[in-house]
Amino acid sequence: MIKAVAFSNVGNIRSNHEDNFLLGRDNFISPRVQITMKNNICTQSASYEGEDGIFAVCDGMGGHSAGEVASLNAVRWLNDCYEQLLCAQEDELGEYIARLNEEIVDYSARYANCHNMGATLSALVITKNKICSINAGDSRIYRFDGKSVTQWSTDHTEGQRLFDLGLLDEDELKAFPSRKMLYKYLGRKGSLCADVAHAVYNRGDIFLLCSDGLTDALCNEEIADVITQCDNVSQMGQTLLDKALAKGDVCADNVTLLLIEIL
Repeated sequence: MIKAVAFSNVGNIRSNHEDNFLLGRDNFISPRVQITMKNNICTQSASYEGEDGIFAVCDGMGGHSAGEVASLNAVRWLNDCYEQLLCAQEDELGEYIARLNEEIVDYSARYANCHNMGATLSALVITKNKICSINAGDSRIYRFDGKSVTQWSTDHTEGQRLFDLGLLDEDELKAFPSRKMLYKYLGRKGSLCADVAHAVYNRGDIFLLCSDGLTDALCNEEIADVITQCDNVSQMGQTLLDKALAKGDVCADNVTLLLIEIL
């Protein structure tokens, strides 16, 4: 049995909401609901229970036109392919995400107001036997195994790439002007090879999917403290959101997070 919750908020600075999520089948933020989320007026929350499921966070990319359209199209496409994705093997999941990228690129080319739109993707496909993670961009996946919180995903940013190569240290990374520039995301022209991996999960494991609006406001240690100290995923999610919003102007971007517990 899986129990999951989602929270999404515009944040403290932006007036529009470009994030979206998929929390099991048919559970995402509709355009009608997005209108009510402007100017930090409303937090969208949702919950899910089931034997398996697909969970995703998509962050419409700032600086690209129609980011909210890209993130909505992405979660709708995942929802439309729900059964196929649940049954897909690891290599097949990569092929599906490559097709999703083609859909985003094609939509962007067909509509002038959507040219160059894009979105990140972090997702988990959970079945009775295994869990598959999918990542393209800088929306993250974390795992709590009852002892420690570890970051499962890799940020596909220029800053992280140079850091991994040893060309930047932590202080230089923070000051690097292009540290947030993405080299892998949905809407990227050409072929997209998303990070796809599978693992066996254990009862009691908790997974966090989030947009960079959360991780820009809270460091990994702060996130880990909340997850380890709260009693349930609903409390974890609300506390993480509250702590991010309490950061004031540091919480400048939209904040979206999903927490999934294996019961």
